[in-house]
Amino acid sequence: MIPDASALLQCGSIVPVADLMEVAKWASVQYPKGLGPLDPVLAKHFNTPMEKLDFSAIAIEELVESINQRGLAQIVVVGIETHICVLQTTLDLLASQIDVFVVADAVAARGALDHQIAIDRMQSEGAAIVTTEGVLFEWCRTATHPQFKMISELVRKG
Repeated sequence: MIPDASALLQCGSIVPVADLMEVAKWASVQYPKGLGPLDPVLAKHFNTPMEKLDFSAIAIEELVESINQRGLAQIVVVGIETHICVLQTTLDLLASQIDVFVVADAVAARGALDHQIAIDRMQSEGAAIVTTEGVLFEWCRTATHPQFKMISELVRKG
């Protein structure tokens, strides 16, 4: 699998801001023995990504427990293979009555058609389709937020 480099860069922008904004974050990796480890762009932000064989990350008991313990009602989803892992995770989250925000420029598939069909399907199932910049500024909420300047600089650098 060859991931979309721009989607990985956007993921790499979201994760450190999530840390600054104290937003919970998790990483999963699909069958690392056969498909390889988490991409280095993201691996530096996660000591031990959760391994999975199911395409949906919601099959990971530890992840579900963490979501439930935090009482999360909304989750932002980023990742690779829009039409497989991202789609199935999103559908499972929606089925669990969690609002899902799929970051369109931080998800990717090898095929453009697979990517677009999956985005359309997730939206029709109730997921909000958003962008990296939109998420970052929504977390910030106001230009008076202490992290606003840092987020603005990150966005300008692209």
